[in-house]
Amino acid sequence: MKTRLLTLFLSMLMILGCLTACGGAGDPITTTDSAAATTTEQTTTAETTKPIEMLDLISDGKTEYSLVRSEEASTAIIQRVTEMRNQIKEMTGASLTYGTDWIKRGTEVPAEAKEIVVGTTNRPQTIAAQESIREKDFIIAYEGGRLVITGGNEEATMRAIDYFVENYFDKDAKKLTVPDNLRDVIEHDYPIDGISIAGVDIRQYQVVVPKGCDLYTYYAGVNLADFVKTNAGYALKVVTDDEPETEYEFLIGKTNRAASATAPAMSAGQYVLGAVDKKIVMQGDSYLVGAGVGVFLNDYVKPYGVSGAQDIKNLPTTLSAQTYT
Repeated sequence: MKTRLLTLFLSMLMILGCLTACGGAGDPITTTDSAAATTTEQTTTAETTKPIEMLDLISDGKTEYSLVRSEEASTAIIQRVTEMRNQIKEMTGASLTYGTDWIKRGTEVPAEAKEIVVGTTNRPQTIAAQESIREKDFIIAYEGGRLVITGGNEEATMRAIDYFVENYFDKDAKKLTVPDNLRDVIEHDYPIDGISIAGVDIRQYQVVVPKGCDLYTYYAGVNLADFVKTNAGYALKVVTDDEPETEYEFLIGKTNRAASATAPAMSAGQYVLGAVDKKIVMQGDSYLVGAGVGVFLNDYVKPYGVSGAQDIKNLPTTLSAQTYT
């Protein structure tokens, strides 16, 4: 009963906090050997396999690489990248040129450049790297002349910097050498390895709430997205129903989507949960909109004590009003 009330309780708690105002610690991680993982799926035929080339990015106290962070980086990231630059000089004798990712308006970001880019930047390699990892993971990768060091959030980026400084330098030779196919992903140990609904990865879904909805409905949607981010590491977008419709959506409350209109009338203490035309419909009487979210998470996702990826195949396909108990 306590776990079933989790989402509903959080929704009410957040609403009370808002009305009053208006009047995670280190986590275990596992390491993936990226260079090996990157090459195992490639064809091993001698004629088609590209030899791995080792690249000296810093050697003999010299480098052609510059250090780049976001123009909009937080104070904490700025301080850590500055410290990292000093650590690199101490370990290799090389002074890296240090700047931001700012570019003149109307100018395109160069596809390739000799840069060590840290954190969230506008460089295409950073964007691609962040899209390939989850919230608490981090990655160190080399592509298009750029060495990318970034995480799914700021805390993960901080861990990425520490990991890079501690593991990537030959302090005796005072060198930084990486393979040209480097892709080192350090994964967080999430309670849920992955979530899919009838074979569709949950990352293809967005969370939709009605424009101008009440706080019960809004926070039910936010809590759903937060749960997925915390437990599986996937960041789902939360949008209002005036945004473009996508194929897969969680519909929280009475949205303008056709699937929402198929929900039956509800009496006090009732909610609706079901799958309709690739949409997951969650509605409720007043604050019980959160009950649909709670039942979905507790009765179908079942994160506690269940290991491995989860594929949810048994959601109701006919919407009916249920009494929340």
